[in-house]
Amino acid sequence: RTFRLVAPNQVRLWAGQVDYDFPWKKSKWSVGGTLSTVQTDNTFSFFYVEENQREVKDPTRSNQFDFEEMILASYVRWARKWKKWDLQGGVRWEQTYAEGLLSAATYSSDSRVNRRYGNLFPSAGATYEVKPGTSWGVLYSRRIERPSYASLNPFEWPLDELTYQKGNAFLLPQRTDNLKFSCTHAYQLTISFTYSYVHDFFAQVTDTLAGNRNFLMERNLADQQV
Repeated sequence: RTFRLVAPNQVRLWAGQVDYDFPWKKSKWSVGGTLSTVQTDNTFSFFYVEENQREVKDPTRSNQFDFEEMILASYVRWARKWKKWDLQGGVRWEQTYAEGLLSAATYSSDSRVNRRYGNLFPSAGATYEVKPGTSWGVLYSRRIERPSYASLNPFEWPLDELTYQKGNAFLLPQRTDNLKFSCTHAYQLTISFTYSYVHDFFAQVTDTLAGNRNFLMERNLADQQV
């Protein structure tokens, strides 16, 4: 049987940022804040194409998922050069508000997404210059990776007769703590050792609990070390 899929995706972005740099007590300071919002309209329409080329929409395989996310952030950074040392440090706070609504013919218990969470992101680093061109350094930072908006859409759409794809409305972002040691020699050779610890690592898995069909979806599996 012939069918056609129509899946337009509209994304609206707004962002604003304020930064201020100033010297204080032999150090350089930076403070600032950001505000960003994202609004997405995800429409998925499934049509059967009849022999006369007439298209009939199947409401059970069609949906609309509206998602809006707002992120408020503020930060402070510090840097200072002291003798042979280059020192830096900082902290960033992010507060996230997200809300999504799934409109579909089939009821789903996770059709509404409503999340509020905050995250603190510290960073620090130190570099020691042994001689011109040769230095040792250590750097720590925390980063965040958010799932795609399509990954949050809880609608089920078929890939074939036995396999469906489904978003996870409760998927959390993954946060990574990074630690790096490095040595640079004569501006030419750099040797480094890095370690990363990922909290709430997410990946696509195959869910077979339904028995008669499989679901491909992303889940927060565990923590990951690299």
